[in-house]
Amino acid sequence: NDDYRGVYVLTEKIKRDANRLDIATVRPEDIAGDELSGGYLFQIDRDNGAGWYSEYPNFNFYQFDDPEFQELVPIQRQYLQNFMEEFEAVMNAPDYLTNYDNYVNVDSWIDYFLVTEIGKHIDAFKFSFYMHKTKDSNGGKINFGPLWDFNLAFGNFDFGCSPDPPGWSYEFEGTCHDAIPFWVQ
Repeated sequence: NDDYRGVYVLTEKIKRDANRLDIATVRPEDIAGDELSGGYLFQIDRDNGAGWYSEYPNFNFYQFDDPEFQELVPIQRQYLQNFMEEFEAVMNAPDYLTNYDNYVNVDSWIDYFLVTEIGKHIDAFKFSFYMHKTKDSNGGKINFGPLWDFNLAFGNFDFGCSPDPPGWSYEFEGTCHDAIPFWVQ
């Protein structure tokens, strides 16, 4: 009708609830046992000062998301960092195939990987790469997702690397490949 009114985008933050991200809540008093072991939403993204760097190749930045860095007490921050450092040490070991599933919800990884690859997501595995850690009583593993930030997926980019369908996102060369965790490859 020749009456263009622009493009409208509706978004929301990732929220904890039974219909979105159904994980436990971490409270400041949760400093031991099962209560300390889960309910963390975190991501690999750009350094915002609220997290830590991996000591392994590509030195990815793990960022606290929910609860945020300032909402966690030091023992909670250290717990999640220690867990991820143990996971990365296992993934760096020659026998990682016999141990990785002690740390990872494998079904969540398969789902995350396939959807990310189908979307040919340029930011795959390095920006807005969300994970959450469940309590020990609920498996106690890293779960991948929620899937987020697909604005540069499905060929919706023209920089850094080719948006053409051939190939895998985790194998992108050049700019597209920078900062992918070593354990994804």
